[in-house]
Amino acid sequence: MLSEPTPNSSQENSPSTLPHRTAPRGLGVLVGLGIGITMTLGGMTLMARSDKQAPASSPPEKIAKGSQQSVSVATAQWMPMAQTFSVQGSVEARNWVSIIPKAAGVQIKSISVQEGQSVQKGEVIAVLDNAVQRDQLNQATAQVDSAQAQQTAAQTQLNSTKAQVLGAQAQLSSAESAVAQQQARLAQQQATLSEAQSNRRRYVTLAQQGAISTQELESRKTAAATAQAGVNVSQSDIGSANAGVRNAIAQVAQANAAVNNARAGVRQAQANVQNAIARQQELETQLDQASLVLAPASGIITKKNAASR
Repeated sequence: MLSEPTPNSSQENSPSTLPHRTAPRGLGVLVGLGIGITMTLGGMTLMARSDKQAPASSPPEKIAKGSQQSVSVATAQWMPMAQTFSVQGSVEARNWVSIIPKAAGVQIKSISVQEGQSVQKGEVIAVLDNAVQRDQLNQATAQVDSAQAQQTAAQTQLNSTKAQVLGAQAQLSSAESAVAQQQARLAQQQATLSEAQSNRRRYVTLAQQGAISTQELESRKTAAATAQAGVNVSQSDIGSANAGVRNAIAQVAQANAAVNNARAGVRQAQANVQNAIARQQELETQLDQASLVLAPASGIITKKNAASR
């Protein structure tokens, strides 16, 4: 405990009154402590003074000749005489400062001051046992590392899903191109079929008129049937190509959903990292507070209410 002492009372200095010394300003620790105050009183002692003062330069005057006794006369002077008195007194603090650790639940490892000792602001008063706070800080640091690793993994997952979206979009483009190609082929096959059917009808008429042989008629019928088969194949291929487009569209949607989930995971991981860092900084502050007890002001230690382990 620190206190700023002030005297109980004051008295005017006089030859018959003991002066009361005022305690120095500052903070100190005081609990009903009786102290010895040694003071020096400057007194004045008056030596004997004659009614008639002889000049300072006058030599001693000898009395009648033949006398057996001689007398010397000197000028009276004022001279200070130092006298020391030891008395008992008490000093009361003007301001009290209770000093306690800022961190709760800590034990004192060592105390660096004694009662009555003067201290300066910021001077170490006690060293605390911060093993618990240090362990908590180590755990918080490990949590920060873990959260950062999870954030890195979430970002990697996001990048992977973005790549999947690009792949699905490429497949969709390829499927759409296949559909376009099959549609062009179907148009060509339909044109061939139309021509083959027209030739078959014409050759049927000519065969009925006996203008062509039966072999030529059969050849035209075969060409028309082949063209029809080509159309059927192209139509089937277009159906398959359209199914590929639909499948690619579904894959793109699925990949986009995965990207959204991965982004949410990244945001959550970032929040976890921020929370872990905040906890780490909080424990670092607590560790600083649980390491040393410093004097909040200059003063005198008056009482120790705690002891080290």
